[in-house]
Amino acid sequence: MNELECVETMDKAGQQYWDRHWESIPQSEFKPDGGRLRDSGDAALAGLIRRAFEPLPKGAEIVEAGAADSTILPWIVRTLGASGTGLDYSEAGCERFRRRLAACSVPAEVVCCDVFAPGDGLRGRFDGALSMGLVEHFTDTVAVVGALGALLRPGGRLLTLIPNMRGSVGALQRAVAPSVYRVHVPLSAHDLAAAHAAAGLRVVDSGYLQPMGFSVVNFNEPSASRVGYWMRRLAVAGLARISWASWWIDRHARLPRSVLFSPWAYCVAERPVAK
Repeated sequence: MNELECVETMDKAGQQYWDRHWESIPQSEFKPDGGRLRDSGDAALAGLIRRAFEPLPKGAEIVEAGAADSTILPWIVRTLGASGTGLDYSEAGCERFRRRLAACSVPAEVVCCDVFAPGDGLRGRFDGALSMGLVEHFTDTVAVVGALGALLRPGGRLLTLIPNMRGSVGALQRAVAPSVYRVHVPLSAHDLAAAHAAAGLRVVDSGYLQPMGFSVVNFNEPSASRVGYWMRRLAVAGLARISWASWWIDRHARLPRSVLFSPWAYCVAERPVAK
């Protein structure tokens, strides 16, 4: 079995899954400065990105892996003054991302490739790397984190964010769309940090983002009837409103971030500088 065949056995979703996903899912927007309560998740994510990448130099080269139709990388380029590159192995996703970049006039490079085989000139090139909802789709977490770390220069920083499938978000995902749940490996923040350390990176920070957030749940179960689809959608929407209530409380009295209720787990790590 060659290297790419090994990668395919690790990938629980696969390229065809993502091609179908990006051909059908509606576009979203990233509004960290919207000020509305419902934008609190975007604001929390923007704060995490700033903390992760603020030590990087002005004009740093930042790559997002799994960047299909990314709303985050254009914001990073505009807000942090970075040079952006998006990688993804789904051509449908890359094409959507190209259209988004053209629409918002953000200069960023789009490379359609597998992160395990990124091609010449990409390994060791970047000051920062970001992945959101990527590594949990691979059975060998250390291997995929290592592939992300290989994109970095020595001293470069990696921010990895995954949906928290170990808590209530994962339980709801398994209930409303089991086929979606099955393409995830449930990882805690501790598991994620341990994988970064095992991949040879120095962990700077890890934990959970936001006290609650059920809107991260994907309610699109392909086998569901139309009635079943709307029942799932309404259930997730109702729980999302409970999340908004927690965000309002959190603005006035900080609530705990935990494996039980937080929607995201994250890790910030650095590629060591050789001595």
